[in-house]
Amino acid sequence: MAEKIQIHPRISVESSDVLRQAAEARGCAQGDLLEEALTAFLQDATTPANSLPHDLLTRLDTLEASLAALPDTLDALMAPVCAYLMALEEAIRGVIARCDTLLTRVPAPPPPKPPDPPQRIATYEQMYGPPETWVDPYPLPASQPLDPPKRRLFSRLFFKEVQP
Repeated sequence: MAEKIQIHPRISVESSDVLRQAAEARGCAQGDLLEEALTAFLQDATTPANSLPHDLLTRLDTLEASLAALPDTLDALMAPVCAYLMALEEAIRGVIARCDTLLTRVPAPPPPKPPDPPQRIATYEQMYGPPETWVDPYPLPASQPLDPPKRRLFSRLFFKEVQP
């Protein structure tokens, strides 16, 4: 049996729990389980990278053949679309040429006529005539001259009466 030494790796609590459960399930020590896993990991690292499984190589060859045929497939699919786009481009050029021809033959529209001057608001005299022609709808009766006002005691004391 080979001599064993103790190493002190630091692992998380969760990894330690999983390692303990796996060792109990297999019925071996945690160190033996770690040694097996480390040996398998290091042996995989020493094997050459070119040694791929046969079925994986077959699938890669199939993918490579599909990838090589992809440009031809895309050309076959895109040819009708490209033809349609080229025909559409030619039709648009024809429409632009016809529009240009029509626009050069149509005379320019006449300049717009100036707007009418704004209407003025009528004055009162324009609506009803001069004031001399106005008629009072409710005429007052002719007034008679009033007698001079009588003087009262208060006004007699403080004001002088003037004769005209």
